[in-house]
Amino acid sequence: MTDWTDIHQDFTKELKKKWKELRFNRYQVQEWIENACLEPADAEFAFWLKNNKDYTPDEIDSDEIEELRDSYNNGKLGSEINSVLLQAKTKQKEKDWKNINSNFTPELIQKWKDNGFTYEECTDWINIHAPNDQNQAIQEPEFYAYLRDEIKLKPEEVLSDNSADLVDLREHFREYEQRELEAKIELFPKQG
Repeated sequence: MTDWTDIHQDFTKELKKKWKELRFNRYQVQEWIENACLEPADAEFAFWLKNNKDYTPDEIDSDEIEELRDSYNNGKLGSEINSVLLQAKTKQKEKDWKNINSNFTPELIQKWKDNGFTYEECTDWINIHAPNDQNQAIQEPEFYAYLRDEIKLKPEEVLSDNSADLVDLREHFREYEQRELEAKIELFPKQG
């Protein structure tokens, strides 16, 4: 690797590597630094000028370089802010499930989602239980999917209907699961 300090005294191996990673050769780097008044640390800025703004080093005059740099930095800052906001929203969504019950894990959240529950629907089903029973309830998304899809019950119906006993419904669910399992076994008999 040849030294690029003859292009600019502040060139380091790391800065040279950055320019090369962005597909600039020695000649192009020299043009950007000498003609566009860029610095060795401006590899990403040069890449942006070339690819996003379609500039060549000869097209940029020294009067507009700072305006372009401001535009680049604002855009970069904007995308960094958007990235941080997106991460915060994602964390907030996960955190929201913890508002339902502090024992929700990412795996449990995914199980509820896989069973077709939204955050709001999950909240409604878990809230039919007393706080002491909610830790068990969050472990059973399949049971609540059964109540919703097979029995056609809504959370408020379980609360208001005195005949809807969760113990009995769980027993019916276990029987339903057993029948489903037996049906699958009949479809795919064991080969001997």
